[in-house]
Amino acid sequence: MLWSKVIGAGGSLGGVAASTYLGYCGDNASSGNAITVTSADLGQDTANRLIVVAIAGSFGDDPQSVTVSGVSATRVAGVGSFGNFGHVWAVSVSGTSGDIVASNAGGNAFGFHWYAIYTDTPTPSATVDDNSSTTATDISVYAGGITIGAVSLRADSAMDDVTMDAAGAVTTYGPIVSGGSTRFGYTWIALPTETAAPTTFNFSGISDGGNKAIASWEP
Repeated sequence: MLWSKVIGAGGSLGGVAASTYLGYCGDNASSGNAITVTSADLGQDTANRLIVVAIAGSFGDDPQSVTVSGVSATRVAGVGSFGNFGHVWAVSVSGTSGDIVASNAGGNAFGFHWYAIYTDTPTPSATVDDNSSTTATDISVYAGGITIGAVSLRADSAMDDVTMDAAGAVTTYGPIVSGGSTRFGYTWIALPTETAAPTTFNFSGISDGGNKAIASWEP
């Protein structure tokens, strides 16, 4: 169910770069309240690429800084500090590999996945900050665009794959394991084939938590 790169592998579709999941920081990766992934795969390098770092965790251990190849990312979705949290960070950098650093966290109960997305509108047109529903969350999505989300699990619980009411593909990745081998979150990427303002992302199997951040980009 999880970790399947059904959306692509950083290559191209018909000569156009495909937005895709790229990697996971690893279980229990935090050291000194920071996580560093060295020489991370950044996918196909194009002028319209963004690297998106989707973070989930608990206990208020959310990082306050993310850099990719030494360039500071912007938190485009997710509150600044909250007990159970999802964050979505984005940055434009060049190159096919580079270090990813998430730092200045309150502790070690967090982790992240990263994605390469390809869009001519680098600022997301719709965002969700800290919606805590364990069953469903609404956000606008755009045909040909990309939506990325991160959901925190307050306790050591599992979660089924995320689904979307709008037409298009959704792939869920996780769990993010941190803070003493506890499952604290999942992330997902959606590639809508229709515009919906809004659509509903559906969640099941979350026993506790549900705090999330979501960002939707137009093509």
